[in-house]
Amino acid sequence: MIKIENEFPPVKLKEWKQQLEKDLSADQLNKLESWDEFQDLMSNAILNSENSKVELSKIGQFPFTKGYGNKNFDFYNSQTIIFEEEEKCNSIALECLMKGCSSIQFDLGDFTILNLDVLFNEIDFRYISCFISIRNSKQYDLIKTYFGSIFPENLFISYDHFEFRNNDLLDILIEELKFKQFKTFVISGHYLHDTGANATQEIAFSLAVGNFYLNELLSKGLDIDQALACIHFTFGVSGDYLVEISKIRAFRKVWSLMVSKYEPKHMCSFVTYITSFTALSNKSITDKYTNLIRQTSEVLAAMHADVDRINVTPYENLLGDSDKKFSRKMAINIPLILIEESKINGDIDVLGGSYTVEDITNQLCENSWKLFGDMEQLGGIQENEAKTYLKNLILEKRLLKKSKIESKELIYVGVNKYQTTENVESTLTNYPEYMNLPFFNIEM
Repeated sequence: MIKIENEFPPVKLKEWKQQLEKDLSADQLNKLESWDEFQDLMSNAILNSENSKVELSKIGQFPFTKGYGNKNFDFYNSQTIIFEEEEKCNSIALECLMKGCSSIQFDLGDFTILNLDVLFNEIDFRYISCFISIRNSKQYDLIKTYFGSIFPENLFISYDHFEFRNNDLLDILIEELKFKQFKTFVISGHYLHDTGANATQEIAFSLAVGNFYLNELLSKGLDIDQALACIHFTFGVSGDYLVEISKIRAFRKVWSLMVSKYEPKHMCSFVTYITSFTALSNKSITDKYTNLIRQTSEVLAAMHADVDRINVTPYENLLGDSDKKFSRKMAINIPLILIEESKINGDIDVLGGSYTVEDITNQLCENSWKLFGDMEQLGGIQENEAKTYLKNLILEKRLLKKSKIESKELIYVGVNKYQTTENVESTLTNYPEYMNLPFFNIEM
């Protein structure tokens, strides 16, 4: 075996800096360390074992920064179908499944009159993963009746009680979960992402809402292991590649630290189910083809972060009347190409050990844990004081990002630089608020 370390002995950090001072000008030296004002992160190009803290735990070991030890890294390629009319939604779902989706999500909105025989026609739930987003008890009754009270193994309810606060539905679901636990309550970090939140705020929000759910479930009679089996998380993913990877790694670590305070009996209770949604906040409708590159980068980040499910959101969702056929086809194909042709899904935590990734991960852990603690001191995210505190922080970052886009300090190709010469209307769909925060988009 070649003893390469003998040929290239390690250089001390002090010696490295001394050499850099000889080789670079003062201006060049200053650029090696920079502050990301939006993410509240320090970017340092001068990192080695002396000034970096590398995660020493292995894959599948607490605090699970590197993942949960899946032997064959794989994920569900998902699409969300927003309910409009049963036959149309069924046709879209079947098309998605035939063209390469392994998971679908039906978002039923507020509808209470539904023909599930038509909506689910010819969909064999035994062979796919499916989430059904609901908001009221009538929807749940219809679903339960359709499946005869016995849900297929990979079919899950997705209900955001933090946002919709339907106590009747909450009580019904918890009574069901006392007998059999499955992923039901969702922590919707991706919606917060699209309001303009940075990575620290998204992690802290997910911790806070996750803690809120755990306390709700414990107060209703479930034990901690049962409660942990009933929640799942979503995260948005944008173009800040290394930050997005580090965000998921940091979340797994701080979530494990928080969960350990509840002393679960089973190690599997630390395992979280994470879905990544590609963001709409950074997508353009004036230069739509740039979105394909953005989505590819985002899927790569989600894959390297080892999430369970990836939902590439068609960028034409920004347009109310678009048929979305082209963007939906691309949304399905991007993960498929990366899996089938790039072969990058064979390894787990491929960037673990990178000084930069480890450094960003550690900073996000510290920042998000502090913000989570601040909200808990204000009574928890369910209290108006804590919620307002977080909302004000997000609004600050939202305005900061908007100003950086306008000043071209932050470049978006086709939006504020290298724009297309074509005249394209940029009328965005009116997106609903989340946590009383309006939707954010780079072209707004």
